[in-house]
Amino acid sequence: MSRDAASTAATADGSRATRHRISGKLITLFVAAVLIVVCTGDGFLWWNNRSDSQAQAAETAAEAAANESIPLVLSYNYVDLDRYAARATSKTTGPFAVDLKKLLDTQVLPAARAKNIATQTSVQGTATVTASANTVVLLMFIDQTTRMADAAAPKIEGARLQVTMTNQNDSWLISGLKPI
Repeated sequence: MSRDAASTAATADGSRATRHRISGKLITLFVAAVLIVVCTGDGFLWWNNRSDSQAQAAETAAEAAANESIPLVLSYNYVDLDRYAARATSKTTGPFAVDLKKLLDTQVLPAARAKNIATQTSVQGTATVTASANTVVLLMFIDQTTRMADAAAPKIEGARLQVTMTNQNDSWLISGLKPI
């Protein structure tokens, strides 16, 4: 019998049946293809799980930093404005840091000095909107108590903020803040 890919043999009813032989090279190729598909799928799942883990770690770290930073950035007292400005801007980054510095210098600090304003901010709740390894957007609920020399009672207000936190050199800083 020759080594053809197919051979014929007689069946019980006298007809001829064809048997196919599969070569060793074809089996090896098939097994290699299956292994490539399995390894690729496993690699994708590993990468996806790794990204999720990084996002979860970023979310936790950014939320903790925001809960600490937002009261520092939004609380001030007219008797200590220079220290406040340095502390507030140290918790920010990017264009937001430049905009905050400008706002403090042109509006907040002059008004606080002129009217003896003191504001205390506390975080009431925080929720994550989106999270990636280096940027986390949070929804924050805050309360602010403002005292002025010419007001008999403090003014208490609640607010919602969209806060963007950015990881810079393993430090989570405020890169955006928008009242909503």
